[in-house]
Order: sequence, then C-alpha cells, then structure tokens
Amino acid sequence: MASLDPTGVLGALVSEAVREVIGLAKSAIHCKKKCRELEDSLTKASDLLGEMNSAAEGSLSSSQLDSWLKALQAKVEEAKPLVLECQSLQNPILDGRKRIQLATKIEHCSKAIHGHLAAASLHLGVEILKNIDTLKKHNEVPSNVVPKEEQHVVPLDKHIFGMEETLERVVSDLLESPISRKWVGVHGAGGAGKTLLAKRVCDNDQVKGRFDPVLWLTFGQSVQVEAKQDELAKKIQLEGDKISNEALRRGLVGKRCLLVLDDVWKFNDVNLFDVVQENGSKIFITTRKHDVLDSRGAIKTEMGLLGKEDSMKLFAVHAFPNQNHAQVSKAVVEQVVEKCGGLPLVLEVIGRRMAATQDWDYVLSKLKDQQVIALDEEEQVLQRLKLGYDALLPLRIQQHFLFFAAFPEDWPIRFWELFRCWKGEGLVANTAEAKNVLERLKNHALITEEGKDRPGENKRYRIHNAKAESYLGNRRYRIHDALLALALHILEQEGPKCYFKAGQSQMRDVGDAFTSNYSRISLFECGISEIPLPKKNRVKVSSTTCLLLDYNLDLTALPSLSLFKGLKVLCLSHTEVVSLPHSIGQLKTLETLDLSWNASLKSIPDSLGNLANLSYLNLQDCPKLKSFPVDALLKLTKLVYLNGGACFTMWTCHRLHHRFLKHLKCVNRRLGRDGMFQALTELEVLIIKAHLGIGVPTISQLASLKVLNIDTCPSLKDLSISFLPKLETFTLGFCDEVTTINISECPSLRVVHIEYIHRLARVAFGGKFPRLEEIILEGLQQLSDVSLGAVDAFPQLMQLQIQGCCIDQLPEWFASLTTLRTLRLIFLGKLDVIPDGVARLPLLRRLDLQGCEKIRVLPFADSEDSSFYPSLKYLRLCNTSVSRKHLSQRLRKIAELRFLEDEDLCNNQISN
Repeated sequence: MASLDPTGVLGALVSEAVREVIGLAKSAIHCKKKCRELEDSLTKASDLLGEMNSAAEGSLSSSQLDSWLKALQAKVEEAKPLVLECQSLQNPILDGRKRIQLATKIEHCSKAIHGHLAAASLHLGVEILKNIDTLKKHNEVPSNVVPKEEQHVVPLDKHIFGMEETLERVVSDLLESPISRKWVGVHGAGGAGKTLLAKRVCDNDQVKGRFDPVLWLTFGQSVQVEAKQDELAKKIQLEGDKISNEALRRGLVGKRCLLVLDDVWKFNDVNLFDVVQENGSKIFITTRKHDVLDSRGAIKTEMGLLGKEDSMKLFAVHAFPNQNHAQVSKAVVEQVVEKCGGLPLVLEVIGRRMAATQDWDYVLSKLKDQQVIALDEEEQVLQRLKLGYDALLPLRIQQHFLFFAAFPEDWPIRFWELFRCWKGEGLVANTAEAKNVLERLKNHALITEEGKDRPGENKRYRIHNAKAESYLGNRRYRIHDALLALALHILEQEGPKCYFKAGQSQMRDVGDAFTSNYSRISLFECGISEIPLPKKNRVKVSSTTCLLLDYNLDLTALPSLSLFKGLKVLCLSHTEVVSLPHSIGQLKTLETLDLSWNASLKSIPDSLGNLANLSYLNLQDCPKLKSFPVDALLKLTKLVYLNGGACFTMWTCHRLHHRFLKHLKCVNRRLGRDGMFQALTELEVLIIKAHLGIGVPTISQLASLKVLNIDTCPSLKDLSISFLPKLETFTLGFCDEVTTINISECPSLRVVHIEYIHRLARVAFGGKFPRLEEIILEGLQQLSDVSLGAVDAFPQLMQLQIQGCCIDQLPEWFASLTTLRTLRLIFLGKLDVIPDGVARLPLLRRLDLQGCEKIRVLPFADSEDSSFYPSLKYLRLCNTSVSRKHLSQRLRKIAELRFLEDEDLCNNQISN
C-alpha cells in the first residue's frame, strides 16, 4: 500500500495530550501553573501509549508496529524534561534568553513527534485502531492481582451489574400484567440504581415496541407538581394556559403509552398523573417509599443491594479501569467493597477515589469507623460518599462541588450556570479551568453529564438545540439526589454558611435569608414575587457574595442593593424584573450579572459602568431592553463573557435622546470603527444578535476570544476572521449582506458553522487549521465556491457538512482528510460527481448524500478492494440517482456496512 500522510489518523491515537504538548509548554514559559498541565498531558500520553503497546502485545506480532510504538514513546519521554525547565523560570524578563532557548527545544520536540507520525503508513494507522478497539472490549480483572488505576476511561453507565433479574421482572410486569393493572413500580434505597434501571427499561426493545410514546418525568423531594403537569403537556404537544388532569387525559386518548415517574417521594404527587387509558398503557414509578406504590395498588418490585460478586465487578470497573499492574492486596479490596454495603453509587464513588488516590488503608479504616460509632443507615451512606468528596481536597475543587447544592434537585445544570458562579467567586479564571473542573468531578463520579438522548424527550427539540450546546459549551450536568444531600450536609456541618432553598416552591417568607449574613443565598425557582428585606436594622447581608434568584417568574422588582457590599454574583435569569435599581453601581465587587431570558426588562442604569470588576454579563433574550449604556462597555475591561443575543435594540440605543438621531449610524461610527470592544482584551465569549455593523478590525483585536457567535446583523458586510490565536468556535448566521468570508490564522479553531446567508458566494480557509474538527455550511443558496485551502490544512477534521448550497464540484484531494468520520453533502442540486478520494477515507463512518439528484455513481462502488469504505456503517442515498442494482452488488462486498437508510435498497439487500 502506498505511504500517505496519516498525521490526522495517528495523531488521534496518541490523543490530544501529545498534540498539545507544544502549546502547553509555550504557555508554561509565561506561567508556571501551566507546567502542571504539561506534566498531566505527557502522563496521559504515556498512558495511551501503554494501551497501544498492550494492544500490540495482545494480538499483533508485527515488528513494524512494535518499533513504531517504541520510537514514539521515546520521543514523548524527551518532552518530559521540558516541565522542569519551565518550572525553573522565575522572571519573564530576566529569563528572556532562557525562554527563547526553551522555545527552540519545544519546536524541535514538536517536529520530531509529528514527523514520526507522518512517516507511518496508512495501513499501520488502521491496524492500530482495530487493536485498540479490541483492547477496550477486554474489561476482566485478574483474580489474583488487582491492577493499579492511573486514568479513568470508562463512562459511568457503560457497566451495569446485578440488575438483570430485576430488569427482566419489571419488563415482564409492564408487558404481561392485565390491562386493568396499569401501575407498576420499583422501590429501594437511595443510590441503589432505580433511575438507571428505569432508563434500561425504557431502552428495552420490547418496551419500545409496545409503548408509544414513552414519557419521562423526574420528581424529587421538593417537586412542583404543577410544573410537572406543564412539562408533560409540552411533551405531548398540548397547548393551554392551565393544564388539568382531564386535558392531559384527552391528550393521551388513543395512545398506548408508558409514563415514567422517577424518584417519587409522596403518594399525593402521583394522584394528578393518573392520566393514561386502560388500553395497555402503564405508569411506572421509582421511589424510596414503598407506601407510594401501595397507595395505588401497584405491582411492585424491590431494588435490592448488589451481592458480593456483582459488587466486586462494579467496583473493579471504576477503581481499576486500565490494565496496568501493581500489587494491591485482593483481601483489602474485598474489605473495602464489603463496607460499601452493596450500593452501586457508593461503589462507584469509592472506586473512583481509589483510582485517584490509592490510599487503601485510610479508606478502609474510615469505613470501619462508621460502623463502630453506630451511625444510622442514611448517615452511613453520607459518610461513605464523603470519602469521595474528601479526595477533592488536593485538587482544590471541593467548593466547586458544593455549588451544585445551589440548584434544585435533579436540575439539568448548564455549563454557563456553573461558570458564572465559579467565575464570580474567584474559583476559576476562565472557561478552560471550568471545563477541567467538571471533567475531574465526573471522573470522581460526583456528577454526571447528560447524554444527547434523554427518556421522553422531544427529539425535534433536541436537534434544534444541539448546535447551541455544541458551540457554547452549554452542556448539562446532574448530581444524584444522595450526593446533593451530601453537599447540603457538608455545608451545614463545615460551611461556608449558606441559605440554599432552591426549588422549594412552597416557601412564602424568605426574609430570613437576609438576616444572618449568609455567604451564599439561593432562592432559585422558589416561586417568589418579591424580595422582602426586613427592617434596615435587621438586614445582615454585608458578607453575602452570591445571590441566585433565577426562575422566579413572578419577580418584577428589586429593592435597593446598596447593603450588599460584598456581592460578587447576582443572577436574575428567567425573571420578569422591569429595571435594575441605580444602586447596582454601588456593588464594587460584583463580577457576575445574569439578566438573561427576561421578557420584561426595559432599562439598565448608567451606573453599570461603575462595575469595574464585572467579568460575566449575560443579557440574552431581553427583547424589550430599550435603554442600555453602551458606553459602559468601554469601562468593563475585565469582561470574559458578554452575551447580547436577541437584544436587538441594546446595541443601538445608548440613551433615549438617540431616538432623535440617526442612532444606528452614530453608534456604529462611535463603537464599531473606533473600537467597540477595543478595551475588552480579556473577552473569551462574545455573542451578538442585533442590527449592528461590527468593525472587523475590532474583532481582530480580541486576542483572548474563544467563542464568537454573530447572528442577524444585516448591516454586516464581507467578513474576515483572522489572527485570533485562541478562537475555538465561530458561528455566523442570517447576516444577509455578507458575500465573502475569509478565515485564517486561527490555530485553535475547532468548529465553524455558517448558515442561512442568502448572498454569500464564497467561503475561504487560508493556511492550516491543526485542531479544526467540524465544518457546517448550511442554507447558503448562492455559495458556489468553498476554498478549503491546502491539502494538509485539516489534519483533525472529523465532520464536514455542506447543505442547501449551489456547489457543483468538490476538490479531488479528499483522501487527505484521513480523520473524517462524517461527510454530509445534502441537497446539493448541482453536484454530480463525488470525488474518488471519498472512497479511500479510512475512518469514514457516515456518508449522507440525500437530495443530490444528479449523483448517479459512488466512486469504486463495484470494486472488491476492501480498502475502499473500510469503516462505513451508515449510508443515506434518498433522492439521488444512484443505480440500485449497481450499488447493491458493491454493498454486499462491504463487510462492516450495517445501516442503509433507503427502503428499496434495504429490501433488495435482505432478499439477496
């Protein structure tokens, strides 16, 4: 096989850690803290190289592969001394010469690693991929030796033990019980895995085949039942101001559905959800309280604890995910597992602690102490889980974890909801640190990140919001209710002193929150309509640093804020506050101000400019905002996050007297050409959706920018995005005057998404983009020219989508996109030829050609060479002119092709 440039293929194997050695080391020259990141990255690289060696030893005898791996290992080892050299730098000026010398060494290291990758053959890369897949499928732990954990690599819910029998019984109850018995449930202790069991029930093929739709509602201890009724109404697309039981019943008439009520605490809560017909529909409840099930006469199953064998299996998955070797006594491991009490959540948390710390004797002694002092069962669970929390101490992220208690139970907490709090309290400096903290908390099994598919979710809604989640880091995280109880318990016992009542809608008097100098106050989603501050002599809020008032939809006004002298975080998203008091300008320490999703907000006072420490300002979707001191932006020099999405008048109405001027032209001249964002040198996230002409030189000055989202700016002309070294995400849409877009000199760029710009005729990528993973060009009716630059411009590109454009040809060098996994060429009416290089892409798994009516032939469709389409698993050819007969002959030759979204072709395949 000919030797190709497989840098992208093998670079992915060595992980991002190796690919970022150079960038991290260069940062370390200026900041000693980065040395630790460099050291971590090199450690991860060595771990992965260990996996690759294991794969080779286990199933390959290739001396070529063995030599290649050893050489790569040696080059990574050469990079590790750079950490010590970085740490030796003390003064950025006096050490200038040494910095230059170190930079030269780093550059040499970079060329050596990437040169080694480029020298390998494509065949070698594919061979390694296959063997690493084989390695990951091997998860058995040796019986006599317990391997030592170095880095956790297993997602939380991928390994489930000991619930097969319970799952089988529940599925049987749902499918085989009489029509008249529509209530089915499972009860068990907190952390026993009831929610996970319910998810597996919903994912069961027989259940999915019997019930349509499957609807999921999560309750919790402080549930707002009316809100859950509204949520159910939305899921079944039921409209109306007030939702009643009868309305829900009418909405489900004629449907054989499964309604899942997860984590129910009170039997009264389920009474309002007796809304399914006796036509085979079922209501499935998970609860800690068996009397909840008894109240409805439900068919019930107890969720028991795990036995010794299953406990060992689950614990081993989390404590020892890698197959590296160390002598850890199996007897000690068995004692630790026994003290976990058979609760899956405890086994996961303790397992992750052991993976991170390996302090077996200490943990075992702590677990034994809990039994000696005769704690009750619930207290024992909290103390066991606290061992996982204690492991965060050396990582200095305990306070980050405790902030999860400021949100309602089972709330899907978005990334920015956490970041704004952490940033305001000084717990993180930027978005990169926040993401790192979340990864560490996930690795310790203290939080989970929501998957893309959630039970009972409207898939159309999910797809619509997927772009925002991907581009803005708007991922969602959850904390188990037992871990939430742990966080509240720690705050009560150890502090800091907090008043966290999130989600408690029954509260009517919250005045106590402002009388005891609480450090942090959360009245998140409490249904309050006012902030009833006590008499001045009783108000004690001088020590309050964080005030969360989000999702109080009846809150329309704020009192004077002058007494909150130390406030750093003020969040009022999803409220109906009409205006901010002028006293907002007296909050000299304020760093976070969130006013997003406020349909009533009309004005913000000029005193906003006094908030010199403000780093996070969110005004997204405040459509009535008429008076905004744009000049204040020039004073907010510490802003890291600025979101003005869907605030159309915010950018064009500096003061009311502008209404008598041609204010748009005036403001554009003042703030666009003269530097609207010139002073915002620390800005990382900029989101704009407004009738504003933005000066291109202004954008190029934002050297710290990571996310740039521009939407609905009709006066924006031709655009050049260049010389932004940290930019990771660029999105542009509905800017109808733009005809040309040039993107260059953005080495950190990962995502480019451009959509629905009707006059756009050309998109050009200049230079190399070593980290670019995703390009989406959609709804660009005049786009006929996509210049993708040099052959080696995209060594890491994984997804390319071109949809609804008038492109008639594509470059022939597609073979260079060796990392491409998804190629979507959709509704390209003029495209008639697919480049031959597409057939040679080694990692291509998804090929979508829907609506390309002139496409008649796939390249090499009739070839018997297995090197064509070697990884393809999904092919869509709807509304093309591809010959079915010709294609079916080729598809029979592709062993790994498993899914064809084309009904005629599928039937043809089955018949043959």
